[in-house]
Amino acid sequence: TKIPKRILHMFENVELSNTTILNNIQNGNVKITPEGDVAAGNYTLRLLYGSTSTSKSFVVSRLFDSSVYYMKNGMLVINAKTKTEMSKSTFISTLKLNVSSYKILNGNGTDVTSSTSVIGTNYRLVADGRTIYIALIGDISGDGKILSNDSLQISRFLVDLRSLNGVYALAADVSGDGKILSNDSLLISRFLVGLKGSL
Repeated sequence: TKIPKRILHMFENVELSNTTILNNIQNGNVKITPEGDVAAGNYTLRLLYGSTSTSKSFVVSRLFDSSVYYMKNGMLVINAKTKTEMSKSTFISTLKLNVSSYKILNGNGTDVTSSTSVIGTNYRLVADGRTIYIALIGDISGDGKILSNDSLQISRFLVDLRSLNGVYALAADVSGDGKILSNDSLLISRFLVGLKGSL
């Protein structure tokens, strides 16, 4: 059953407006599910009901501790740096997951955890109840490789022959300036012919 709306709930130093609170009467557990992300850190939950108050401290852990990859618009942005592809083993070891169980889904949503050797744009990491889309910088086609075709895809976008949205737009922003411009296509081309050391 739902706890009555008049119960106030809050995290110290954190505003949570869209939160579901469920109370399981059988075992007395309360499940609180915020909509969206809560930053990793130490929190205290304080529940007030009339004159009754109870507090519980807890830790929200990060899903991963990578200093190389980062989240942007709810998507994981990765970079193969000096290589033309991102191997799954490099991805997982550099990601530094804080959970032991995970899945990798390809762009079609098929589980390729044990069969794939590369990670590409629009692949998904499924771990700890979350599904996170992956953008590999420079991999606009989503095949897990950075090739001349990816540079061409940006050029096609610039003349309105192709759309780039969401995770594909993140992958196409090679310069990282928040825009998709001819410079992004040029950076891939220069990288592929060895005039630029890394993306």
